[in-house]
Amino acid sequence: MVMWHDAREKGSAAEVLVLDTMSSEESSYEDAEGSQKVVGYKVKTLGWESRNLRKIKKKLDKAYNKSLTKRARDRVLPRTVAEDFSS
Repeated sequence: MVMWHDAREKGSAAEVLVLDTMSSEESSYEDAEGSQKVVGYKVKTLGWESRNLRKIKKKLDKAYNKSLTKRARDRVLPRTVAEDFSS
């Protein structure tokens, strides 16, 4: 469970959960015996994103990962930061 310092911080987190603030990502592929397999994701950052928004999103990601079962956490594909920005 996420622990917020105050109601204002919790409200800010709720505002983050809209499509316009979500980063896009592209799949990273690896050729496995003639077929392509997704092995991770490259997350594109938002050019206009503030430091505070990044902190809130990081906290939400951490809470989500903590809520997963061990089996589900083990199956999550790695994410790396892409060089280009999200559109």
